[in-house]
Amino acid sequence: MKRLKGFNLTDDDLNAILEMGFANWRQQYESVLNLPHRNESYWFLKDATRRDAEELLRGSPSGTFLIRARNAGHYALSIVCKGNVQHCIIYETESGFGFAAPYNIYPTLKKLVEHYATNSLEEHNDTLTTTLRLPVYYWEQNRAQILEELEMEREQEAEAAAASAQTSLGSSSTSTSSAPIPTPRARSDQDQVDGGETETPPASISPSNFSTSQ
Repeated sequence: MKRLKGFNLTDDDLNAILEMGFANWRQQYESVLNLPHRNESYWFLKDATRRDAEELLRGSPSGTFLIRARNAGHYALSIVCKGNVQHCIIYETESGFGFAAPYNIYPTLKKLVEHYATNSLEEHNDTLTTTLRLPVYYWEQNRAQILEELEMEREQEAEAAAASAQTSLGSSSTSTSSAPIPTPRARSDQDQVDGGETETPPASISPSNFSTSQ
């Protein structure tokens, strides 16, 4: 632990290493390094109002977000999810920033954003099925590139779904074709009915024994 502290790691980083192991922590850390989320000017709009946020985010892909200060105190996350702009309070407490106790643990808003860039907000709200995917000004400045990437993702998802369906169909077909074919049972003399005649129902269920009244 003392050796790790020599690399200028924060206490949060050290705790994460202990929880997830150094290899997993390093992989996550390196993936975050290349995110536009590290540039606060892309997503922190201190003076934006709720209406400003909704105007900026209208028509953006799911996961596009910004953070703003609230007149009533604390901060607010405004984010697009399933075509709608949602707003969530971010609390600033003695223990840190967060959406609810006991998760107010992030020392800065930037650390909170970096965490939820790769972790779904479903942890706190079942309807927010997204990460903090796209800082609003990064989206504005790279719209064409991002739309192209999103289209490629949709195509890959469609191909994967088609391949999965084909695999399931093939598995079902193989299962059906390999099922044993039942052998017709030879009818005994007692089973056979004389040609052209029908069997007479037993007396207990003959038509005359059914009541038509209820």
